[in-house]
Amino acid sequence: MVLFQQMVIMFLFIVTGFFCGKKNIISESVSKSFSWIILNLANPALILNAAIQNCTTVKLSSLGYVFVLSLILYLSLIILGEIFPRLMKIQKADRGIFRLMIVFSNIAFMGFPILNTTFGSKAVLYASVFQFPFNLLIYTYGIKVMDSENGEFRISKMLNSGIIACSLSLLIYLVKFRCPFILSQSLIYMGNMAMPLSMLVIGTSLLSFNIRNLFMDPILLIFSFLKLIVIPSAVLLLAKHILNDSLIFGVLLVMISTPVASMCPLMAQQYGGNHSLASKGVAVTTLLSVLTMPLINWIFTSLL
Repeated sequence: MVLFQQMVIMFLFIVTGFFCGKKNIISESVSKSFSWIILNLANPALILNAAIQNCTTVKLSSLGYVFVLSLILYLSLIILGEIFPRLMKIQKADRGIFRLMIVFSNIAFMGFPILNTTFGSKAVLYASVFQFPFNLLIYTYGIKVMDSENGEFRISKMLNSGIIACSLSLLIYLVKFRCPFILSQSLIYMGNMAMPLSMLVIGTSLLSFNIRNLFMDPILLIFSFLKLIVIPSAVLLLAKHILNDSLIFGVLLVMISTPVASMCPLMAQQYGGNHSLASKGVAVTTLLSVLTMPLINWIFTSLL
């Protein structure tokens, strides 16, 4: 039920963005400005707030274990992201988008609410640690992939608000920093902008293609099957034989089975990639995940 509610909320914002774009209420320039706000203000605020809100008594060794697990997973996804576009003979201009969509999932906007409701705040803390490589990679590897397609990548772009927020979040947790109420509330309000604004941007980008043909792209459907069924099943089958902590396994299950991250089209739009393709990837996998996430959960919690 929680998953279904999240899907409905997200798609209501996407539909709103679509009609606002159709009526030119949200123009292309406004949409790009929204992308900048999300990437440089709202999402870093989410990162910092996650650290501030989750300074609990969880053992540092457990957090380190989850962190190492997430690093192994992301490294595997990056390797797969290099193989899949070439295997499917995807045109060079779009390979970067598929790399991003394979590596990055919607773990913050969808994963966190589901984990909080199902397992509680301890799971959210694990998820925050799991998301640290996401935040680090989206602002480094993500930018590099997008800019390398255009020959514009510069090492100076590695130092940005996302990386600064990641570093500060780790420091905040380690020193158990008690944030002043005014600052913490400001971060909460700013971070809350990320989900609705990103969905509005995705909605406006849907104007660039025919929605009736959304599920007619065979490459995108093959990718969705890989993203939502094959990768989660393979990871969880392996994890079932390695992990002896049911809570960490539950966190991993939710993290790996979420659809394409809404950050992918935002990065594409901000750095000159095919944001229409990325938006289609988000829309298709998000819609399909209404069925695949409960299916994956049922298989690995009931049958195995």
